[in-house]
Amino acid sequence: MPRAAPVMAIVFPRMLSMWGDFTRVKFGREGGYPQGLFHPQAGILRHPDGLTVGRFVHVFDVVRVADAELVEVMTSSAAAAARAEAVTLAAIAELWRRRRCPERERWVCADWDAAAAEIGCALGMGPGRASTLMDLALALRDRFPGVGALLADGQVTMDVVKTIVSRTALVLDPATLRLLDGHFVDAVAGWGVLSQKKLEAAIDVWIETYDPDAVRRVRTRSRDRSFTIGDRSDADGVTSVYGQLAASDAALLASRLAMMIASVCEFDPRTLDQKRADSIGAIAAGATALTCRCGRPDCAAARIDDGRASAITITVIADQATLDAQPDSQLHGETPPPSYTPRKGRAVEPEAEPEPEPEAEPETEPEPGDGAEFGEPLGAGDGLDSVTESSGLTPPRESAGPPDASPPAATQSRRAALIVGPGGGIVPAPLLAELIAHGATVRFVGATEGLATDGYRPSAALDRFVRARDLTCRFPGCDRPATHADIDHTVPYPAGATHPANTKCYCRQHHLLKTFWEGWTERQTPDGRLHLISPTGHAYTTAPLSGLLFPSWNTRTGPPPATTTTQRPTPGRHLMMPTRGRSRTQNHLAYIHRERELNHHERAQERAKSAAEQHKWNDYLAPPADAVDGDPPPF
Repeated sequence: MPRAAPVMAIVFPRMLSMWGDFTRVKFGREGGYPQGLFHPQAGILRHPDGLTVGRFVHVFDVVRVADAELVEVMTSSAAAAARAEAVTLAAIAELWRRRRCPERERWVCADWDAAAAEIGCALGMGPGRASTLMDLALALRDRFPGVGALLADGQVTMDVVKTIVSRTALVLDPATLRLLDGHFVDAVAGWGVLSQKKLEAAIDVWIETYDPDAVRRVRTRSRDRSFTIGDRSDADGVTSVYGQLAASDAALLASRLAMMIASVCEFDPRTLDQKRADSIGAIAAGATALTCRCGRPDCAAARIDDGRASAITITVIADQATLDAQPDSQLHGETPPPSYTPRKGRAVEPEAEPEPEPEAEPETEPEPGDGAEFGEPLGAGDGLDSVTESSGLTPPRESAGPPDASPPAATQSRRAALIVGPGGGIVPAPLLAELIAHGATVRFVGATEGLATDGYRPSAALDRFVRARDLTCRFPGCDRPATHADIDHTVPYPAGATHPANTKCYCRQHHLLKTFWEGWTERQTPDGRLHLISPTGHAYTTAPLSGLLFPSWNTRTGPPPATTTTQRPTPGRHLMMPTRGRSRTQNHLAYIHRERELNHHERAQERAKSAAEQHKWNDYLAPPADAVDGDPPPF
């Protein structure tokens, strides 16, 4: 490709470097280089250190290539991705080697957690995913170096590597691990393309050969009882619930659900599945009957309060139009056809302005550096949902305009996001209208004035504001709800004020990380943004989640008072870190030994059962004991 023709550019000192070689990828006919294309053969690439002007040495246009080339690009790109993932895992393993601190492995926020925090920040993920990558990285370095080499060469995919590591997790003997590593290196090339089930079977064959007690077994006994609420893929307004119950408990639940469903009349518009789901909420609220949704004035069941709405306090960041919306008639019943258009909501009378809550009594300030900020767990009365009194704030009104004008679709979808419940979830406007219509308590959050306090602990108003603004833990990648988080002073008290621009939500784990692990520094701005510097000097910024969900809500406050004193580290502060009874490594080894013992016991039972069946079969085939040789029986 010829060199780009000269172009005129504005040079920013220390921000613009000239001529780098780029690869331009076009997604479809309208594709182009998104970072600043100003010439068919040249462009500007943005990066953390500034801008680079250069030429495109390769252009990959997906529309203009043949089918075979597309497949070749997929294959080569997948191999390149595998090589890059191997480099990432090697870097993770080495960082853990440098961060490991055996004397701190029993801390509640241990060395593993501190390393996971650094890795999560760097890769833009939460601590759980970062910890999983650490396990994978150490497995390739210490247990399966041969498989790791295949990944580094792009000869095996990340999915295969993850499956190998997962299926062999119960193997402890180093000699067995070396044998398995060698067999997997030799066998991977011959496996071809396998489904997940076939891949697991191919791996388990070798584990069964060398270490039968390490084969992962699917257990369906009562010890595997579980109950999970919530999934990352859940849509707004619904939450997945799944698990395994004891057979007796499942029978009790089925009986209670049937009783709840039978309590409504035949005109209830909900489907059977919807009534079963609503019954779960009513049972959780302590009800013994379900409120009927038939809307008939003569229905006694329609006057029952099943507690699904009245037991909930909703913290609202919205305009009055959202609160005045009518419940959607299509919220219950079968799914409407694609041509269905939701009906326009009718205005209702606004609710009376809530009474202002009394000011809280001033609390005694703790001694500086006593760890009180993180030393005691949040009580039931510290969350958003625990306060039933209104804050006295009035909801923001819509801008002037025709009262019956229909807002654009984008505005309606934005209004559909509301905070609700102890989990800090988001519900759409139709469900919000349904909850309000059936007695949910509404509390408004919005004022940013007069929230600062002189003491150490935030006032009830400041507590509500910070939790509603942040919605989750503010550490990069963490999504633990703010309702279960600590209110942390960015600049520690008393050097830092108890002010909305100096307080934010940290989950207990990241609160301990910031307090006890050296090298983390942070700065907070009046709009709630948090700028975090890691021990390696890398900078990360998080913004309050409410700013993404409610762009019209201005959470900016005035700056906190200037710091007048210097907060010095308290000598021996690390002694205040809570500790665990066992370290993570000890817990992991205990789990492996327990699983191996169960596997050994099950295999012994299977062998005994098989031997008993074989003995019965042999007895059946054996001749009678009183049989004698001689003439055959007459026929």
